[in-house]
Amino acid sequence: MDPTYPKYKLFVDNGWALAFLMFGMQVLYAVGMIISRSTVKVVQTRIKAALVDAIYRKNLNLSAKSTRQYSAGKINTLVGSDTVAILGFIDSVNQIWTMPLQLILVLYFVSTLLGISTLVGAGIFISLSILTALLSPLLGKQAKDYMKAMDVRTSILREFLYGIKTIKYHALEEYSQEKIQAARDKQIEILYKFVFIFVLLITTIIFQQGLTPALTFVTFGALGNQMTPSTIFPALSFLSTLISISGVIPSIISSFVQSIVSYKRVCEFLLAEELDPEDSIKFISVSGISSSTPLNDSVNDVILISSEEKAKMEDKLGQAENESKKIHLSVSQYVETVQNNQLDQFAKKSLNGIETSNLSVLLENASFTWESFAKDTADVKDLNSLSLSSKEKSSKLYEDVFTLENLFLPIKRGSLIAVVGATGSGKSSLLAALAGVMRKTAGKASIFGNVAYCSQEPWIISGTVEENITLYDDAALPLIQTALEACALIKDLNLFKNGLQTQIGEKGINLSGGQKARLALARAIAKNPDVFILDDPLSALDAHVSKSVFDGAIKSPLMKDKTIVIATHLLHLLPEVDQVVVMDAGKIVQKGSFSELMVNANGKLFHIMRDYHLDDKDEEKPDSSSKKNQESLKIESGTTKTNLEDRETGSVTLNTYKSYVKSIGAIGVGMQLL
Repeated sequence: MDPTYPKYKLFVDNGWALAFLMFGMQVLYAVGMIISRSTVKVVQTRIKAALVDAIYRKNLNLSAKSTRQYSAGKINTLVGSDTVAILGFIDSVNQIWTMPLQLILVLYFVSTLLGISTLVGAGIFISLSILTALLSPLLGKQAKDYMKAMDVRTSILREFLYGIKTIKYHALEEYSQEKIQAARDKQIEILYKFVFIFVLLITTIIFQQGLTPALTFVTFGALGNQMTPSTIFPALSFLSTLISISGVIPSIISSFVQSIVSYKRVCEFLLAEELDPEDSIKFISVSGISSSTPLNDSVNDVILISSEEKAKMEDKLGQAENESKKIHLSVSQYVETVQNNQLDQFAKKSLNGIETSNLSVLLENASFTWESFAKDTADVKDLNSLSLSSKEKSSKLYEDVFTLENLFLPIKRGSLIAVVGATGSGKSSLLAALAGVMRKTAGKASIFGNVAYCSQEPWIISGTVEENITLYDDAALPLIQTALEACALIKDLNLFKNGLQTQIGEKGINLSGGQKARLALARAIAKNPDVFILDDPLSALDAHVSKSVFDGAIKSPLMKDKTIVIATHLLHLLPEVDQVVVMDAGKIVQKGSFSELMVNANGKLFHIMRDYHLDDKDEEKPDSSSKKNQESLKIESGTTKTNLEDRETGSVTLNTYKSYVKSIGAIGVGMQLL
């Protein structure tokens, strides 16, 4: 062996050595790809968790104006579609910087083989890449329009499903079908445009892949160069790398465009207006725990709970199988409590001889207002005209905003307060303000203790009776029986074959109005809060049942140390409350005990009581709404849980394949087989 022979050529000239080298490179490539994809999946999971968490938390803090702008359908799209689009781009994010580097290296190596002819191929490749870049913004615009159309269609479908009973009652099936079809047609029209531009993009890429190597070699031969295997085959290898780069460009551009559109939509939502904690009532518990997070206007029945209880409830909600138990629809009704050091400051103050440490509610010259939606509703696009909502909802609908002005109301702990007044006087608004729904514009407002809020429209989830009362909180289980007895639900529960495990439909569709109101009240009692805010819970009951609930729940020894603020039209119950608050035109015009206020013959309460008449016949009439639903409840409570969809087992039948072939057509089947 020649000692002067280069040692590196010994390795290069050895076929076995080259084979092992190539094998080692493939192994390293495979290991690297596995590590890369695993890392990407971990990053995608973390990003999705962060995005969903951010959207969820933002939803809790939206102002009433933002809540009107972002419906549940839009938020569902953000979580279900936009986050997925953003994650889709993560797969190819590294190719953004690797592809230019690969392109430079490939062109350099080709130039060493083909010389100046490389410029022709590079020119074609770059010019068609510029055309691709020009088509990308058009693709992005169509993607954005498509997402808007999807929002509209989702909202219409949601309205249709929630109002299907009304639609059937009024024979509006054709009208609803037209609206849904119009929304779908609009979505398909935009999809056609999107696909057309995408096809142009793909066509450009195909021309790029075919013309680049062909014209490069034509130019190389036209310049008089000799085409030898040692030149052509390495050049083809490098150019194939260039073709592979152009092959992934469409998918990268498509995912990039869609991710940018989705990213902007998510950012727009996360930057939406929030309710300033200073513009809402402050919830300060006796243990020093405060909730500075206000409720939005979608609140129905709310319990302010501790962070531990909320985390426990979220875990159980996350395990729920039924889609209706989604966390963003159920847990979003709750307010996360945080530490606050303001309790000592309030405890040191006194107001007209009343120590604030003995107060449950304190309003000092407080004014509240509902958010105005006039600007939002005035800006209506063509897509929004497809909504099932009435066209009479013009931009002037929310211009006359109801306000509460200069409210001064100290409420002692453990007292029973009745809020009365004519229709539209502000009773429900006052209670909504106490629950943190309305925006505070002036003064001070505080509630000391955890709060349970029951609105006029009870919030019922699709679940069992027990789940509706406990909301998946085991701490409420010991008080279930007490709450059921207090709310006169034992008799109703006996009608259910499965008792507490009886399934309740979405929004309590298989319950009467009175049963839903009492179920919501039972939930509040089971949560054992310090303050109850009850917006006319007795209105859905007849006199007999309302008297039973009033005596068994509201006036029972169980509530001895609880503060209860109740709005009611049952004025014959006023002598039994500790204090009466009379509302008129958004102001407190009278407050005091019933006997004190009735002495004033010129007072508002005196005139209200003079016009009030109790129908004695109702005293003996049973709960008609409950009676009306007894038979249906007996039938509907036959199963513990909602019946599962019919499911076939075993091997796939021939009819299934026939149905599949019929759906996609013979051409589609042929293309798949090829």
